[in-house]
Amino acid sequence: MSDGVHIVRSRLAVGLPAPVRVIHISDPHLTIVSERDNERKHRLCEARKRAFPLQSAVLQTAKEISLREHIPIVCTGDLIDFVSDGNLAAAKRFMRETDALFVAGNHEFSQYVGEAKEDAAYREQSLPEVEAAFGGDVRFVSRLIGGVNFVGIDDGYYQFDAWQSERLREEIAKGYPVVLLLHVPLFEEALLRRVMYRGEPYETGTPCAGSAELVGVGREWMKDYSASKREAQLPTAVTKETVEFIESCGRVAAILTGHWHFDHIAKTARGIPQVITGCETVRIVEFV
Repeated sequence: MSDGVHIVRSRLAVGLPAPVRVIHISDPHLTIVSERDNERKHRLCEARKRAFPLQSAVLQTAKEISLREHIPIVCTGDLIDFVSDGNLAAAKRFMRETDALFVAGNHEFSQYVGEAKEDAAYREQSLPEVEAAFGGDVRFVSRLIGGVNFVGIDDGYYQFDAWQSERLREEIAKGYPVVLLLHVPLFEEALLRRVMYRGEPYETGTPCAGSAELVGVGREWMKDYSASKREAQLPTAVTKETVEFIESCGRVAAILTGHWHFDHIAKTARGIPQVITGCETVRIVEFV
């Protein structure tokens, strides 16, 4: 550990001729405000920062390791907890000072955390200033690192858009092995049971949450979802098609993701390695 931050190393065998390493972080949830932010943002900062005591330490640890070991950083969203002048300035500084690839989570567009329905119209309220801070597109990114195509797609609202699906197909067609960067993990039965039933069987477990908050969950798994969560998370036709393509195209070697704030390594429904990195963890991933 470094200042309480968990530093872990993971190795994934994906059939590469030479190893490729990245640093994976997710969900640090910065809660920074400035004198330009209103009083409500300042109150929100005080209320939220206690939940993320290692937010700055995670970013500093990742930055130090990246510089020392010459490894790029991939961040799968929720670098900031809410939109504020202070948070966007910190995000801009982090992206400027590091070799980082970033794709957004749901909190990148949150104005006051949970105050409104989060949908495309809500996201558009802050998308331009968020992209200006992060230095470009935050909803679809790609970068070739050591012969591996790292492709990030914003799925923070549990769905894929048609244009994202089209661009993913274009990246897949390039022929490189792909590591997919998502904020919200794809459906896994074991993960659904962990977050919704504390690991108990789906059929008999007592739900501890209103939903599993995963992408691509079929209606048959939603018997204990609240009505609002089911409405938001039931996959659209495009999302179903995109998940099916990811699982079956044969090019996606692994998925790095976050959202759930804990560490988890398992496989998707069709066997793709899926790695969740927690909000207090800096994970050095070696692909071999």
